[in-house]
Amino acid sequence: RGQLAGKKPYFFQHGAKYEMPDGKILLASYHPSNQNTQTGKLTRQMFGRIFEEAARLANR
Repeated sequence: RGQLAGKKPYFFQHGAKYEMPDGKILLASYHPSNQNTQTGKLTRQMFGRIFEEAARLANR
């Protein structure tokens, strides 16, 4: 909150990655709600890949 001048250039897609003006990285993920997990919209593998990517980015 307060980091973005507007949402227009940031289209939501699970796994999307955006570099913020201050150099921080925003990784997008579906919320791990019952609805998203039970319908298969978000799988355990998809959610795990977000954390793998976050760890990779943190260690660069």
